[in-house]
Amino acid sequence: MNLTTKNAKDLISKDNTVSFGAALDILNSCDIKSYSTLCENSPYLFDFILDKSIKQLALAVNSDNLKNTFEFAKIYDFSFSNFIVDSWVKFANEDLTDELLNLFEFGSDEQKIHCAMYFEKINDPLALEFLNSFALSENEELAASCAKTLSRFGDTTLQDKIIQEINNYDDFEKLGALRFLINFSLKDNFDFILKNVLKSPFSSVLVQEILCKINFPEISKKYSNDCALRLLDEFTSFMPEDVPSICLLDYCCFDFVKSLQNHGLDSYSTRVLLSIKRVLELVLSDNIYTFDYKKEDIGELKNFSHYLNDLSFNIDLIADELKQDNNRAIRCLNLICELKLEQFAQDVIDLAKTTRETAVLCECARVLAEFNKQDLLDNNLADNVSDSNAKALFLSYLN
Repeated sequence: MNLTTKNAKDLISKDNTVSFGAALDILNSCDIKSYSTLCENSPYLFDFILDKSIKQLALAVNSDNLKNTFEFAKIYDFSFSNFIVDSWVKFANEDLTDELLNLFEFGSDEQKIHCAMYFEKINDPLALEFLNSFALSENEELAASCAKTLSRFGDTTLQDKIIQEINNYDDFEKLGALRFLINFSLKDNFDFILKNVLKSPFSSVLVQEILCKINFPEISKKYSNDCALRLLDEFTSFMPEDVPSICLLDYCCFDFVKSLQNHGLDSYSTRVLLSIKRVLELVLSDNIYTFDYKKEDIGELKNFSHYLNDLSFNIDLIADELKQDNNRAIRCLNLICELKLEQFAQDVIDLAKTTRETAVLCECARVLAEFNKQDLLDNNLADNVSDSNAKALFLSYLN
């Protein structure tokens, strides 16, 4: 922690008189430097110190210094920003709301975030135009705040437009649109959102945004085991490179895995749990993945790993995964390769002979090459590959 001003240091003082005096001076003198350093250090403040500091700042706001918070609003911080919004709500009147509408239209992105948060509590319909305008902003926090506020208003204009037109969007437009729906109406449009998230090249990000709002057991209970399993499959497929393994401890993943085992494992759940087992073995065998984890978190990952190691899996079930959609087939092929399950070589050969999907065919060739059985594939299968680069890749595995 590095508080660089006297006011910032005094604000966290144990002496309430000193602390309140610093808060009052920060507000009265519009001490942006002190407020900025407090925001920068908020992740390192103990919760009770942070809570006390925010309360002191809130108490120091009055009708004379309220306008100075407009300047503080140029800095967005998850912890401290609530004191600004709560102060605006406390002194809310028609004139202040008019000024905030003006700030919402012409202010910085950070100021707009605060305005969106304000109008979530003060439902002025004049804000709807700006909320809809900024709900797909490239600023993720601004877009999320606008979506949440529109949800509070019950204004479905943008939601309805997205649902009707999403198939016409490019990948980046879909990313913003799906983020909006996740924040606006995840539970009301869960199936629609899930279907589109799983097709998105940004699914690793979007799945985590979903899980921040509803965990695996809740998804299983409210929707279905299959929905939760599909999310878990996607979630796990990006570990440990794009999604850190520590995330397995979040979102009640372990609880959901236990429930899957209790209901009996089919081909899909078997393959997904074996994939998680493989990820845990990898990260726990090399501290490059866990060097910055807390000791207790590593202990929980080990418990999860031990649980999966103690399960009795019917490995033969996963052959059925090779008959599913491309993603599931490719993930199954990857698992077969990583676990060196050579007993599935004939299944892989059969898939290579029947598939017309280039990615699946190339993956089949890679797996068989790893098993030194590439000679069992016919070079003429390359005729099924139209892309020259993919064809060269396929043939490279056979030679």
